[in-house]
Amino acid sequence: MGNAERGVVLLLVGVAVLGHAVRRWAGPVDKPGEALLLTGPAGAPEAQRRRAVVESRPLAQGETIDPDLATAVELARLPGVGMRIAKQIVADREIRGLFGRPEALSRVPGIGPATVRRLEPFLRFSSPRRAPERLDLNAAGQAELERLPGIGAVKARAILAYRQANGPFADPADLAQVPGIGRALAARLAPLVRVR
Repeated sequence: MGNAERGVVLLLVGVAVLGHAVRRWAGPVDKPGEALLLTGPAGAPEAQRRRAVVESRPLAQGETIDPDLATAVELARLPGVGMRIAKQIVADREIRGLFGRPEALSRVPGIGPATVRRLEPFLRFSSPRRAPERLDLNAAGQAELERLPGIGAVKARAILAYRQANGPFADPADLAQVPGIGRALAARLAPLVRVR
């Protein structure tokens, strides 16, 4: 073993001894692999575990879910509906309004007529379908515009800037003139917006 190799070995041994001394001086430490539980209200980890078990269990025979009221976690319990589609159902409901009947779920991307037929025995609708309230392009603020599908913070600001520079929108199709919107997105938004 050469001098360079001997020096590296001594350096590594020194670092190991120093590290061990610091650990002893610092006091007791957690064992390797030991789980760290976050502190919270008494019984919080147990309550979280029970909630996770309830939320992840499949639907019992005869149990139904109301897509007009359920959270994404509850909707994800439906057979064949994962969290991604459950979130899409909730987002569609917030933008377009209540479903009111099973067939209306087919307006959600990823849900077709076959899926609706498969889900029907597990669905209930407690409220009649209401027509969604269309967003007024000339009165909407930043937050309201951001709730439209395909419109984030940047496009919402562009809509507001266009409205300020050019005056009120005369027609929902005028959205196509806003930089970053285009005709395709404007056409998808047309049933969700109005102008006064």
